[in-house]
Amino acid sequence: MFFAVAVLHAIIAAVACAGEPSVSAAFPAGTFVRSQPNWIRVSTGTAASIEKAVVAYSKAASRPPARNFTVVLSRDSQGFFVLTFPQPLPAHPFMNLVGWLDAPPSVAGVSGAQGWFTSPRTSVRYALQPDRTNPSGDTLVGFASDGRRVVVYQPEVGLCTVSRQVPATPEPVLPNGLRELRRFNIAVSLEYLDGYNPGFVNTHPPDHKW
Repeated sequence: MFFAVAVLHAIIAAVACAGEPSVSAAFPAGTFVRSQPNWIRVSTGTAASIEKAVVAYSKAASRPPARNFTVVLSRDSQGFFVLTFPQPLPAHPFMNLVGWLDAPPSVAGVSGAQGWFTSPRTSVRYALQPDRTNPSGDTLVGFASDGRRVVVYQPEVGLCTVSRQVPATPEPVLPNGLRELRRFNIAVSLEYLDGYNPGFVNTHPPDHKW
């Protein structure tokens, strides 16, 4: 009985601390919100600096032909900035935006990015954040809703499982009353719509080294 209570208290504590990354060998069940859209959370910055960083990424990464996507920048009741996309972003720009917004090279004061993304092919949902153990800064790590620990190689959106422990944050529930701050468009190259692992599925064997 004591063990069961202790486990229950540990799960409750993990959900209550959803704003803080935790290192875990197994992701607690029920901590993905599958009904939510793909979205990115940024902990540090201002509305103006985050918009500037997103636009800077678009200009740096996109080349014609391209298609415009709308970005909605809001703020939740805890003070986090929330990026949502009425027309879901393809996997490549989404993954690279998560990495870019953790430390955009051209905009100071923006950091602390995390993303939640559902594979359009498998419907598996992922909780991802930049791999701060990688000095190259070109990978994300996190958990999948089917229990796998994963790493994402941003340049080609390569995906594989990993055996090492990785940080992950249980997905917060987006409140109905998000305060919209800004709405703007970014250009996404057409090559990213059908290329670079658009279905977001495993592409490499476990523990692959990029």
